[in-house]
Amino acid sequence: MKLVKIKTYNNVFSYKTGSQTLYTYRFRYYDLYGRRHEKQARGFTSALAAHKAELKMELKASDNEIMQIVDSTITVKKWLTRYYEMTNAKWKKSYRISYQENMSNHVIPLIGHFRLNQLTRMQYDYNLVQPLSKKLSQSTIANIHRQFMAAVNAAVDESIIPRNFLDNFRFKRNHGQALTRHDLSVFNELLISEDADYQTLFLTLEYTGMRKGEALALTWTDIDFTKKCIAITKTRGQYATNSPKTVAGNRVVAIGNFLTGQLKKYRLFQKKKSLKTGNTFKSDQLIFTSRLNKPINPSTVNYHFRSLIKAAGIPKHKYVVHSLRHTHATMLLDAKVNPVEIAKRLGHSDSTVTLAVYSHAVAGRQEQIAKQFDDIISQ
Repeated sequence: MKLVKIKTYNNVFSYKTGSQTLYTYRFRYYDLYGRRHEKQARGFTSALAAHKAELKMELKASDNEIMQIVDSTITVKKWLTRYYEMTNAKWKKSYRISYQENMSNHVIPLIGHFRLNQLTRMQYDYNLVQPLSKKLSQSTIANIHRQFMAAVNAAVDESIIPRNFLDNFRFKRNHGQALTRHDLSVFNELLISEDADYQTLFLTLEYTGMRKGEALALTWTDIDFTKKCIAITKTRGQYATNSPKTVAGNRVVAIGNFLTGQLKKYRLFQKKKSLKTGNTFKSDQLIFTSRLNKPINPSTVNYHFRSLIKAAGIPKHKYVVHSLRHTHATMLLDAKVNPVEIAKRLGHSDSTVTLAVYSHAVAGRQEQIAKQFDDIISQ
């Protein structure tokens, strides 16, 4: 292809393609290490359009945005790989494994070929979020989204792209809702026939309001049967045990006679299980384990919960495991327990978080509050 220099503009050239004349520009610059590069783009229908595009490159160079020029064609796949190589040494093992699996199995196959600086919110939703919604839970998609956004924000910090074009992207997430009293009653009746591992796990979530990961990380040393309380100091995901995300997550939760008795019976059950599997029961071992005395996979907990919900005749998308935490908090608010105390029990940083999440429970009591105020005034 023969290029013909345009006299009007220094770095613009014309070329023939069939019967059509198109234009290209060539812009030479030096990167941060003094290495010479040449940036060019073709397909412009006029010399002026090519010149304007070349001027934009010059402006970026003058504004020290060299990396945006060097990496202007970098794909999502290439950047995710580079980002992992540069930062994974600082990550926890569980996050490292999760990132690799999510990016390799989901993000890269679906949008890895897109140029990072050209990926729009609409493309992101259509090519990634919508396909994943057909096969993955919303919590899993939310986790993938958080990891991908961290990588994109890092690209902005490294001047690979000028800004995060996915900022303010929103998708529907189902955190679950509190079980109604009727649904909770049916659920608890079915728990009686559930195997001891999941029966005790779900009752613990229901009676303490702790998160699934917090319960899966508990060891027998975390329970004080004399003082009737549980110390929550860690959380467990699919691959490892980590510290809570916030300082408020470290807390001691009081338990009543029913859960104390249930956990005592379960401890005896676990001792028998250890003998059957040829293991020695240890006080620092995980409380909740599988039939083979192995750590329970969080996804298996979700499966057992969905099975119970289905057996109860409840629509499958109405509740998730986290709904037991919502149920605990909502019932305490309905019982007029101080929101500050509920916040401490749930591991919220302050009561404003609790009230924001469970405002529906407070709103439902407005009529009752108004009547109480009338009674006070009329006295």
